[in-house]
Amino acid sequence: MRRQEARGLAQKCLGLLAVGEEETALEALNPLLTTKVPFPILDLVGQILGERAKEEPQKLLAFLDRLVETRAMGRYVVAGQGLIAINDVDLRLSFARAREYIMWGNAWYVVHIISERPLGHGLLAQFDEAVGLIEGLAGDENPWVRRSVGVAVHFFAKRVRDDPARIERLLALLAPLIEERDTSALKGLGWGLKTIGRYYPELLVAFLRRQLTTKHPRKLLLRKATTYLDEARKEGILSP
Repeated sequence: MRRQEARGLAQKCLGLLAVGEEETALEALNPLLTTKVPFPILDLVGQILGERAKEEPQKLLAFLDRLVETRAMGRYVVAGQGLIAINDVDLRLSFARAREYIMWGNAWYVVHIISERPLGHGLLAQFDEAVGLIEGLAGDENPWVRRSVGVAVHFFAKRVRDDPARIERLLALLAPLIEERDTSALKGLGWGLKTIGRYYPELLVAFLRRQLTTKHPRKLLLRKATTYLDEARKEGILSP
């Protein structure tokens, strides 16, 4: 599917939503959502739909909820991109809906799709408020939600290469999860730490050494976290 065709479907969907034809609006997206479509195309559609959020965020959320409840292949990408627009209106509301979508999806790829969109972009654009909200996710009972914290940190660290103060803040955010035992959650945490280690190795090493003085993280976490460290640094962390 070409970008122009996808734009046309998104605009048709918006027109139907404007007159209350939610069911028909969903059907209008079927050509996009029932076949394999590249993520950038799906993101484009979510971005166009997100324009509705500025004036009617609740109506957009109601539509995204319906979309996520379908079995359409690209639904989480479109919904996640749509939530980015909600970030600008109500970050708390957007993050709360992101949490719900993660739990509905109940799979690692859904965590990554959603976490890299509203959560990751929230950190980039509204860092202080986003960190406060993500702290709540770090203590969530659902392991997929806890995994989302590490994925969001990965997204930020990959794009912000020269802000050690904020990286230190994110490391402090991850610290309560350092002894995570659930593998599904732990892998997301490890991914966030690994990316920090790639671009801020000194900060990661200092953080892990502090944590190891009083805590006992799983070896799996430490192996993932130290992926990009040189052998000397890695040995210093992994050796008992």
